[in-house]
Amino acid sequence: MSDPSEQEAAALLRAMIASSPYRDYLRPIEDDVVRVAFLNHQIRAALLSASAAGVRASRFSFRRGPDEKRVLSFLEYVAFASPGFLASVGEWPLERANG
Repeated sequence: MSDPSEQEAAALLRAMIASSPYRDYLRPIEDDVVRVAFLNHQIRAALLSASAAGVRASRFSFRRGPDEKRVLSFLEYVAFASPGFLASVGEWPLERANG
């Protein structure tokens, strides 16, 4: 990510992770979450749009505009699929999972 707008959007995503109720599950995989977010066209567009609209990491709040809602839904999904969450419910590592 050499584009300044992408760097700002990535910083915004990291701030969203830090403020998220799921941060304990997301922080250990934060670099992967950022990478995957930018590979997803809808999430990348939402982050760039929020960043372009003036939402900054230093002033981030969960004001819940449409772009923020989309990204927060993505973070929630990733959190519940994360190794940390799956381990907390006895489903990780997969080799030892029930079933």
